[in-house]
Amino acid sequence: MHNLRRELEARVNEQLAALDALMLEADREIERLQLALAEARRTAVIDRALTAAEQQRCFALLEAGLTHDEIARCLNVPVTRVVEALDEFRGPERRAA
Repeated sequence: MHNLRRELEARVNEQLAALDALMLEADREIERLQLALAEARRTAVIDRALTAAEQQRCFALLEAGLTHDEIARCLNVPVTRVVEALDEFRGPERRAA
């Protein structure tokens, strides 16, 4: 009986150790995925209208020699939003010139 008990305890302990290892691996994977999600959110291009301050920044960056693509990357917005913002910032009188 004692041998059977020791054998069962050994099996249970092995299974618990295996479960602990799986839980640690799962925790590491969860952390990796959370970091990847945070990075994806940080680098995702956000399609939204620019604020007045961002529009002014667009114009200043353009005046500093940055391209529309570079400005879009700086503000984390699509290039089309940069073009729209610059057109709006320039106003109708500047667009005609």
